[in-house]
Amino acid sequence: MGIFESVKYGFVGYKEKIGDGLLCSIALVLAGLLFFIPFIGPVIFSYVYIKLLRKIAEIWELTRGKMDDKEAFKAALIILGVPGILFWVLLIDIIFSLFHYISTGEEQIILMILPKLFVVIAVAFILQLLFYGPFINLVVGKASKLYCSVGESLRMIIVNFLAALLIGFVIGVIAAIIHLINPVAASIFKLVEIFVSVIPVLATIHYAANQ
Repeated sequence: MGIFESVKYGFVGYKEKIGDGLLCSIALVLAGLLFFIPFIGPVIFSYVYIKLLRKIAEIWELTRGKMDDKEAFKAALIILGVPGILFWVLLIDIIFSLFHYISTGEEQIILMILPKLFVVIAVAFILQLLFYGPFINLVVGKASKLYCSVGESLRMIIVNFLAALLIGFVIGVIAAIIHLINPVAASIFKLVEIFVSVIPVLATIHYAANQ
């Protein structure tokens, strides 16, 4: 099964089970809010996220074996928990740096933020590139142990990205048309994206299940 077939399936699968699609989309958005709890949030989110993805795979009958909870959680911690904790460390560092800048006026403090931000983004990107594919395979039951695979990760990231890009494009075009009639209604319409957030996830799981 190719990348574009899986992207298409994300939309078709959602349409076939639109009720489940709505519920899963809302669940994903609500779970994402856990990420914003300082430090412990990304860890909790990692645990909840694997359960949600597994449930999505089960609803659309895309499981290929039993999920090893321990290994899947380990993978989730690597690709979600570690970057999330680093984000909170960076955020607190930025806050203290701003206070220090306000009190002392040392511009060097502010300039030091950018390299730190780059490091956090680089770490998150590298971890995704190494473990995202194996993580999804663990969720659908195609793997029982955590491993590294740049190729698998890159392909699944592309599937997820293309599905999300297509959603954004469609919603953006419709919102632009509505904006010509009612700007307020156009802004509200953009919230539709919340209710279809499961589509990129579904496309990615489908791709993993059929490789």
